[in-house]
Amino acid sequence: MPYQIGDTEPPHIDVHNELVGQVAALAETMSVQVDLPPIVSLGDTGHVENHNQFTVAIQKIADEGIPPSPISQPVQPPTQGTDAQQAPVSMMVKMADGSRATLFILLGNTGSVDTLRLADGVEVPDDVREKLKAITVPSDFTGDLKKLLPKGLQTYADVVQVQSDPQNAAQYDVTLNPGLLAGVFIASGATGGTANNTSGVGGGGGAGGVTGLGRSPIYIPGEPNTTGNYVIEVGSSTPGTAATFNPNFDSLNGMHSIIRDSGSRVLGAAVGGGYGAVYMNAFESAGQGGSGGGSIDRTERFVTNGRGVPGQGNHGGLAPLGGGAGGGAGAPGVDLVGGDGVEIATLLGLNTNDQSTMAFINQFTDNGYVAGGGGGFQIGALASSMPGGKGGGGNGWYSGDGQDTRNGQDGMGGGGGGTYNTTGLAGGGSGAVYLLGPAS
Repeated sequence: MPYQIGDTEPPHIDVHNELVGQVAALAETMSVQVDLPPIVSLGDTGHVENHNQFTVAIQKIADEGIPPSPISQPVQPPTQGTDAQQAPVSMMVKMADGSRATLFILLGNTGSVDTLRLADGVEVPDDVREKLKAITVPSDFTGDLKKLLPKGLQTYADVVQVQSDPQNAAQYDVTLNPGLLAGVFIASGATGGTANNTSGVGGGGGAGGVTGLGRSPIYIPGEPNTTGNYVIEVGSSTPGTAATFNPNFDSLNGMHSIIRDSGSRVLGAAVGGGYGAVYMNAFESAGQGGSGGGSIDRTERFVTNGRGVPGQGNHGGLAPLGGGAGGGAGAPGVDLVGGDGVEIATLLGLNTNDQSTMAFINQFTDNGYVAGGGGGFQIGALASSMPGGKGGGGNGWYSGDGQDTRNGQDGMGGGGGGTYNTTGLAGGGSGAVYLLGPAS
């Protein structure tokens, strides 16, 4: 506050103590550690030295201080773009400092696109191949190919398979100001591994990577007081398959969640999870991704677990016997148990003692966690499914065990569970993007 010689109101000691607080706050804002005078009382000595300390502290702040980055937030609510199955969801939340904010929730697409493909090594006339490509597989298809194929193609029922592919990434449009993006990106989880025989195992799928606030920050470029238009792509579900379906092995890894500028330049991305190890016609090591997939026990081969991306996730588990677990965004897969994800309230800086904030937590997270790795499977005399990590990781499973929680949870980027005694796949959960904006 302004103060001149001879002033008696406010008292000089009060001015001194207030100045101590102001300089301390400035130093914290500018990320500088300084030595400051103590809070004083009437009769204390050393006042001249106190003033010298102020001079030194303020000069140090000027020389070494780093101004805080401006915060990038949506200038207006994001809108549903190309291929997005649903519009953005907005919810009011409370921040740790007591202020209110609007949380915009952008979800990846769910379900799969099922197509027909010829079994490996089968040759047919070109016109037959084109007719097969043109056939639409309905969502309620039960696996009876003879009923699906038209009369002239039913002779090919034994060499045709149904392949599950992921939906396109969900796109959303958003206008942002420059600065540190106030948001968190979650990629899709990966599928759990599988085998082509009833004695094989597959590793658990890795969770989708998590980036943004509290992780690896994303910065939106631009001059102060300007705005720009951006596209956010949110990773969709990684399809699981029943035994009568066949996976597209080119899409076992989870899908990335990305933000692009108007020139399609990528400004930030959460990396999709890595698939669990596979033993089909050949052994496939666990996939790498945001978090890596789990290994399988193949003692005659070099066994490795999938690697995670530093700052986004963790490695998958190495299985001493069975299918190793997938890594999670917060912890690696440990042997057969899926790695835990991360607490989204911590990353976003939310106050969980608030009813509206908890409404978001209860609806869109796994008890506060996202991006958990898929569980593995232990074989032997006491064969058993192992749990996925906190954050929507699917559990390990086998044919006939009634396991209905094998898929990674959608909207959380959970990895799919590993398998035993089945040729199906447990799918990975779709991703999500959370953006904080001003309270409306």
